Amino acid sequence: MIAKVIPLQRLPKRLSMFDYLVPDALTAEIQNGQIIEIPFRKSKHLGLVFSLADIETNKSIKLETIQNILNPVPLLSSQQIDLLLELGAWYGISPSRLIKMALPPLQKNKIKKMLLKKIKNSQIKSDRKTKIAFEQYKDESEHRTQLTKHIKNRTLVVVPEVNLIDEVKQLLPLKLQEKIVVWHSELSEKQQFENWMQIRNQKKEIIIGTRSAIFLPLDGFKSIIIDYEHDENHKHWDQAPRFHIKDIVEKLNIASTLLSFSPSAATYYHVHKKNYRGNLKLTIARDAQTVEMHAERLSGNYGALAEETKQAITDAKQDIFIYVNRLGFATSVGCNDCGHLEECLSCKNALVYHEKTLTLHCHYCRTQKPMILVCPKCQSSLTKLYGAGTEFIEKEVRRILGADSHREIIRLDSENFPSEENTEKSRVIIGTKMALRRIRWDKTDLIVLTDVDRQMNIPEYLAQEEVWHLIHEVLYRKQADAKFIIQAFEKTNLICRSLTEPDRFYRTTLNSRRALGYPPYLYLTRYFYGNLNAMVAQKEAQRVAADIRQGLTKSQKKIILLGPIEMHPKFYRGQFWYEIIAKLPADAWQENLKFLNQFIPENWKIDPNPISILSP
Repeated sequence: MIAKVIPLQRLPKRLSMFDYLVPDALTAEIQNGQIIEIPFRKSKHLGLVFSLADIETNKSIKLETIQNILNPVPLLSSQQIDLLLELGAWYGISPSRLIKMALPPLQKNKIKKMLLKKIKNSQIKSDRKTKIAFEQYKDESEHRTQLTKHIKNRTLVVVPEVNLIDEVKQLLPLKLQEKIVVWHSELSEKQQFENWMQIRNQKKEIIIGTRSAIFLPLDGFKSIIIDYEHDENHKHWDQAPRFHIKDIVEKLNIASTLLSFSPSAATYYHVHKKNYRGNLKLTIARDAQTVEMHAERLSGNYGALAEETKQAITDAKQDIFIYVNRLGFATSVGCNDCGHLEECLSCKNALVYHEKTLTLHCHYCRTQKPMILVCPKCQSSLTKLYGAGTEFIEKEVRRILGADSHREIIRLDSENFPSEENTEKSRVIIGTKMALRRIRWDKTDLIVLTDVDRQMNIPEYLAQEEVWHLIHEVLYRKQADAKFIIQAFEKTNLICRSLTEPDRFYRTTLNSRRALGYPPYLYLTRYFYGNLNAMVAQKEAQRVAADIRQGLTKSQKKIILLGPIEMHPKFYRGQFWYEIIAKLPADAWQENLKFLNQFIPENWKIDPNPISILSP
């Protein structure tokens, strides 16, 4: 008997499984999905049985022999293994990496001692037979109702961030909380093992976890809920496999529901086209007050905060949150006379000024240098500071409140994120998006979003939608009587005009995406490559693009190819980056994605359904 075995090691994507001889002593016991011990690369390793064939071996070919079956009960069903192989083809990685994501931490002694239930009636790989549903909630009460309504026996609830797991759990009645097990990357190995066993043996009926929970053994699960469905953190973007939770859910024959207080543009489209079941109840943002910074400039206020915002800061009795989308004191430093802008020597991005350390930082390359006071081009003073970062706003708020203020002022960004202290003292939090998790919404009576125009104008097709969801997250979380100010250079931008007419935002956004061939009308995937040498990176990208175009010509597939394109920043983490973008028919993207992946070398990165077009 021959067994096809997937070694549970990091392997090249084209070496997914190997043939092993099953000794006579194990033929009656061996099954697909079991964890076994195999000789591999001159040592013993763990492997997973993929398939078995009762055939004679060719005596001229010497096969290694399986040494031991660690547990008689399969850890994964054949259907789940098939699914993981399919996903490996989507994301251009060896199935062994995905199988390890589906298993607990692998320790030989623990696997031997596992008491596992036999898997029955797995349907997770079957084609989807029911439409995905969408439900919207506008406040915590509606959120609780929707969760309770859609949680059936054996339900997976996926949230975009670890800190939201407990929030969702607390919304559920106590009788459901007792049935919950959690799953996320911050669990210890011991916790992961114990929780995995409870899931695999069906001891707990509800999983609440982040995106990696989709790889757990979901045999017998009745429903999946993707909560905060609009959130970009449902995409695993920073390392392979670069998967989006929605793409995988599409593949499963499990009743699935998307929940959100702010539907994504793609979800809005699918509900209108009846691809999803459900209704839209868009929130009219009457509580949001827009302040036009252009008018402030005309009246002589050249600061980062409007006069109305300053007065609101002075009047606030409880906590204040001021959102700033940039780090540092000033977002760039330049010369008044010749227009010179201080740039990073590597990636050519503008350097950010940090006043406290008197240094210029590149937040991409993580480098810094002392602030220079003389222009290297024309020798005049480098005095022009552009834009306002978190440090600048912090200094401005301290000036407004004065030295005698009882408030604690906290700056929270990727460079300054102190541990939280329990205090009743009122506080001002100034921070980027990551600061949202620290807001005491029940004690906050002023929220200010600054410089939203800058974030909207980033050259990414999802940039405006991200600002839209940020505004609606504030509307969902804030107290009814809290003041909410949005500072924009002009009130005529799409988002400000759509606050009281939300359909306008979605219709305009979708019309633009249809004209440009973006999702949901076409499916995007991108392939990118980096090298220490810029010329080598460019030539390699040109070579691969030529190979793909030749393949497309032969196959006559309806795929649009763009590039190669220089990425932004072009120099990142010590390499120069180029990418190729492909636009696939939305109704046939899975097969077309696998077709394209065959042209992609091992050292390239594969990113289906990306949340960024330009960034490496």
